[in-house]
Amino acid sequence: MSTDSLEKKITDWLFEEGLTVSKVQDDKTEFHLGLPNIYGLKISIDIARPKNSPVVIFGFGIKIADQHKLAFSNLPEKEKADFIFKLQENLLHFGVDFGFLPTVQTHEVIQVTCPCYIEDLTRTSFLSTLKLARNTSLYIGWYYQNKFTGEVGPSSTPSAYG
Repeated sequence: MSTDSLEKKITDWLFEEGLTVSKVQDDKTEFHLGLPNIYGLKISIDIARPKNSPVVIFGFGIKIADQHKLAFSNLPEKEKADFIFKLQENLLHFGVDFGFLPTVQTHEVIQVTCPCYIEDLTRTSFLSTLKLARNTSLYIGWYYQNKFTGEVGPSSTPSAYG
């Protein structure tokens, strides 16, 4: 399948889902699409096909809220380690790739990617991967909210994570 027809197919699927799609200029990719405010959740996800790659990558970064960075920095070292270990363990169960920037101990952003192989690409596999990215983003936000505010899951109060 040509890159142009793959990009068109993906864009059509996203429009059918009622999502806003924008093209992102990126010299490292065959195509790069941005999805701002996906499903009205204040979550932005990028979808890109790196040059000469057999995958489409779904990716996002979550900036940790300032109040949560401060609360995390004030935790005892053992509690910090336990908090990060549990988060990493759960992200591994999601089946996503992730990284803490700039480091695990001083993270300000959690970057997550989910690959979807082009040879297996169907509407169902594509939308499942998109929902995996969305759900992972929601989980990370809720994990921080639960730890530092005591709230579990979606809240009626405004959240720093969507």
